[in-house]
Amino acid sequence: TSLPKILSLSCSCAGSNEEDGLAVWRTSFNDFSLWLPDFVEIELGNDGKITVREQIDTNENGKKWVTFESSDFVPSISKIVNDHRVSKKTKVRYRLESVLSFVKSDSLHTSSNASSENETKGHHVLHVRIPQEYRNRSLKAQLDHAKQLYRQSKDCSDGDKGDRKLVLTSMTEKSVFKDRIKNLEEKSESKKTDEWILFNGFVVSPTSVEDARAFHVTFKEPCLVMYREMDESLQLSENHMKKEPAQDGLATGKVMFSKSLSNNLPSRYAPKGESDLPCAGDIVALDAEFVSVQEEEAISGDNGNKIILRETRHALARVSVIDCRTGSILIDDYIVPREPVVDYLTRFSGIVPGDLDAKSSPHHLVTARTAYLKLRFLMERGCIFLGHGLSQDFLTVNLYVPPSQIIDTVEIYHKERMRYISLRFLTNYVLERDMQQDVHDSVEDAKAAWELYKQATKLIEQQSFNHYLDQLYEYGAKVEWSLGV
Repeated sequence: TSLPKILSLSCSCAGSNEEDGLAVWRTSFNDFSLWLPDFVEIELGNDGKITVREQIDTNENGKKWVTFESSDFVPSISKIVNDHRVSKKTKVRYRLESVLSFVKSDSLHTSSNASSENETKGHHVLHVRIPQEYRNRSLKAQLDHAKQLYRQSKDCSDGDKGDRKLVLTSMTEKSVFKDRIKNLEEKSESKKTDEWILFNGFVVSPTSVEDARAFHVTFKEPCLVMYREMDESLQLSENHMKKEPAQDGLATGKVMFSKSLSNNLPSRYAPKGESDLPCAGDIVALDAEFVSVQEEEAISGDNGNKIILRETRHALARVSVIDCRTGSILIDDYIVPREPVVDYLTRFSGIVPGDLDAKSSPHHLVTARTAYLKLRFLMERGCIFLGHGLSQDFLTVNLYVPPSQIIDTVEIYHKERMRYISLRFLTNYVLERDMQQDVHDSVEDAKAAWELYKQATKLIEQQSFNHYLDQLYEYGAKVEWSLGV
């Protein structure tokens, strides 16, 4: 009885095969137009009749509106519609904002052995419109950050490192930041229209509205389509632009004092207050452990090659953070899995079934969202994360941390075009002690990474790090990177 601000349309009526309603999505009005429209206009008549207009492409540049009308309602139904109408708006124009689709596995098109039970194998992808205002703001934030990194690299020239930390950007030439600034300035001036991006697993890439609307390909099926009232879209963009940067933070300090799901008590490592938390520029050592929530599934192709239908998928199970100012534990949380665990990977993670059970866990147990928000809070606060092989940790946690806030010992103790060295081997050689003989422990790993970093900075100050690294690789090759030799 009223027109909503957001149209969220389930596409389950499309069916699961080409004989159902899915066939309609494969059609088009002409050679230039896709079936799913970019703009839709809906009008409610006083007689209860619904009129829908869709904008279609007529040629490479031309567009026109096509009208569809519902059947006449009987007078009694028309009266009910008008009596219960809660909005005075009788006509609203909507714009396509996002499309959730299901993409079938490539193996279904490359192998004749794919069984009927594998016909639903695949994954979801999401197309999202990025408003021009949001894009401009994002580019400005990136530009400001690039200029800041350029100034910092300039300040550290002439061999004056000062209090320079070995973050991932510390060895980047000033010319790289200069080119980055130029590229962002050109981008800010170039495109003045909305953009579309595609979320495909962990990969985010630019795309087009045509790609979002395209369902004429057999490997792609519609799941959910969202349209937004055009006036509402503009208002949301303007309101978002008016926000102060300080309001953009998703996480607050309160999350650091969350209570455990197992005993409803705060963590014994929680600081006394927010003022005790590390601030911008402070180093925190991080390590995480994971469990498997999806095992790999594969079939053999026609030529005998292995075709992966589903990749192994991991979920965060434990996260430990050390406050490097004091060497004390800041976070040591176990995470309740949102999906059934298929393998606790105990040998590598140290996690056993009871650790993640809210009824029996002796640990500080939190949700995946709480664990994410804690790390997000430290990132937004400007803390520098230190660890060994952090890229995979951040990928699984689904958290982006700027390279200028990451110190990775796997990169520090690495020679170009040479193998990367494990944390255990580095600890054995550099710190002269063994670790992880039975199972991994994230607190121990985080502390080891912090000690390796301190040793590296000491060697760099003595101008002997490069020679030490050569000796490390020579020793590794001699023992074939095995311990206990």
